[in-house]
Amino acid sequence: MKVPLPNLDDRRWPDLVDEGRSLIPVYAPDWTDHNIHDPGITLLELFAWVAEMDIYELNRVTDEHKRKFLELVGVKLNPPRAARTVLSFTLKEGSAPRRLKANTELSCRDPFGAETRFRLLEPVTVSASELAVIQAKDAKGFHDLTARRQRGGPLALFGDAAERGTEFYLGFTNPFLLSNPINIYFKFEGGNSDLDHRTRLIEEQRERSRSCAHASDCGDAEAGRAVPEDREQIDNLPPLDRVRLVWEVFAEVKGKQRWLALDAGQEQVEDATRSLTLDGGVVLRSPAKMAPQQIGQSHTPLYYVRCRFEAGAYDAPPVAGRIIMNAGQAEQAVQATDTLISDPKVVAQSNHPMPGDVVGIEAARLPHGNGWPHQTLELPLAPVQQSSFRLHTEEGGSWRAWERVDNFIGSSRRDAHFALDHQNGKLLFGDGEHGRVVPKLAKVFATYRWTRAEEGNLDSGNDFVLVDSPLNRITLEDFDAIKADLKNITNPIPATGGASAETLDSAIGRAIELMASTWRAVTLSDYEELAKKTPGAQIARAAAKANLHASFPCFRATGIVTVIVLPDMPGPRPSPGRGLLRDVSRYLHGRRILGTRVEVVAPRYLELAVRASVKALPGVSKSAVRHEVIAALNLFFNPLNGGPGGTGWPFGRDVYRSEVLQVIDEVAGVDHVSKLELIAEGCEPQCGNVCLGPTWLVASGDHQIEIV
Repeated sequence: MKVPLPNLDDRRWPDLVDEGRSLIPVYAPDWTDHNIHDPGITLLELFAWVAEMDIYELNRVTDEHKRKFLELVGVKLNPPRAARTVLSFTLKEGSAPRRLKANTELSCRDPFGAETRFRLLEPVTVSASELAVIQAKDAKGFHDLTARRQRGGPLALFGDAAERGTEFYLGFTNPFLLSNPINIYFKFEGGNSDLDHRTRLIEEQRERSRSCAHASDCGDAEAGRAVPEDREQIDNLPPLDRVRLVWEVFAEVKGKQRWLALDAGQEQVEDATRSLTLDGGVVLRSPAKMAPQQIGQSHTPLYYVRCRFEAGAYDAPPVAGRIIMNAGQAEQAVQATDTLISDPKVVAQSNHPMPGDVVGIEAARLPHGNGWPHQTLELPLAPVQQSSFRLHTEEGGSWRAWERVDNFIGSSRRDAHFALDHQNGKLLFGDGEHGRVVPKLAKVFATYRWTRAEEGNLDSGNDFVLVDSPLNRITLEDFDAIKADLKNITNPIPATGGASAETLDSAIGRAIELMASTWRAVTLSDYEELAKKTPGAQIARAAAKANLHASFPCFRATGIVTVIVLPDMPGPRPSPGRGLLRDVSRYLHGRRILGTRVEVVAPRYLELAVRASVKALPGVSKSAVRHEVIAALNLFFNPLNGGPGGTGWPFGRDVYRSEVLQVIDEVAGVDHVSKLELIAEGCEPQCGNVCLGPTWLVASGDHQIEIV
């Protein structure tokens, strides 16, 4: 959005002259001749002209000034972004498993017929096996989710409450081995598992790494190791240590059929979903021969994989929207290449090309350097993916690597710096004083990936093909056989996220939004908002209370802020695990005011039952009224969506008898309440209000409702 800049001073030359004349009687009352022939008026008009020029220059704020102002508040224009999607592969009947390496290029046609190329971000092994059955198991037994998956419905993998000990089963038509793994992609519901949340986790990990002098300061052996800025977003993801899952296959081991746990340390399990909390893939390799088995509600013997929720606690139950076989993530950004005619003196690391052969290289050859200041070169393909761009020059038989900068203000004559216009694909070099020039006749090569930006955003269901390119033929040794065996390649999920380089007006609007957002915990509402923003956490509610320690609620604890958090977990008593409390505490610790102690705690629950005698209206079903009254009371006391406002029972709020009477009276079919008692846990029935501590919530007990 464009933010109009105010006119800092709209006065013009006549206005300034008139203002000067009006001030003469104030400062020089003896000056009575104000006509234009007077020399003083002439000087006044001259100074008015000078002032008008100053006002004009003051109003001329250039785009370069605006960029500098944005940098002062930590905002830089975003480069072009590539769209991402998930590609699913199907083999022809009778084909052996095929492995596609990362960076394999595939293409489709957009609605206008233009070729749009994608590259795989991860290796994918395409298997002939199909996912035939999905079952979940909880304390009540097995639940077949296969039909729901076929309808496209949500799949609660560990049930609605995700309790420890629950399991889900994946039944496949064919087995898989250590040498031929299977790739399964999970896309979850809820809006808290997409690429933005993954990126926030990675950025928070990097921020912690920068702020830690030693790895031990962060409690993480990996924290002290710097993470390159240009690594793929599917890598370097901090693990979810507050949940432990066990993946198992039903296999034959030493002549006996049993469940065999897969070892992540032996690369038998590669989980990019962060324990089923983020969209991503799971790669499974069986170290033993799988055995068919009939399990649960399925009467067909299949090759099963089991995932057990062994320990820990989820913030919210994992609900899968899609489970896709033989799938991997792909990005609409492909390598820029060029062709050269080989020379007899060329030494190749692979098969030596013959003189006159066409050789493909993963780089773009640019015009030679001319030795002049401010040389500009244009890339053959644009927009450019910033993280992939590398520039080298060959000068007198040696290679020089160049560094990208936003401008040349801090560059010296020795610095090999260049500026890049990502959207238009233009390179700008220094003038020899601020940034070195490219030597005359120096060969210039750029290695980078280019993208169609927002034009790469595509709907789902497109037909892809394996690109017959030199890069693919080098990457895939058996390219022709793989292409012949692939029956179908499609994107079951739309390609999204592609965007052109950010405009200046958009960056200004983003800066205003960032200035209004919360980044430091100053007020209690800041603590609450930041707690709910903790990367990797799904928190439904948070409340901050000043000068309070949860263990000593009757004393004033000066300098302590206690934050009570509630996970987004259904049930009468949702409570955060120790891992969630630790993560929220660590996130708030780096954003608190110096001298403030932050305590992150779980709420405590007081079980409360209602004993009431209710008069029903004539002609209504007493059992139905009783059922509705109990349901209304359970909803009213619900910690997530109960309370007087329907947003959850407020922390520390007393239970008032009058409100309970109102809840019962509003139930359809109720005439009046003739008797009401509140029974708190461990207390005698009472007719008054029930008091709660500052960190307490109320939980529904066994309500005793009599309908008369």
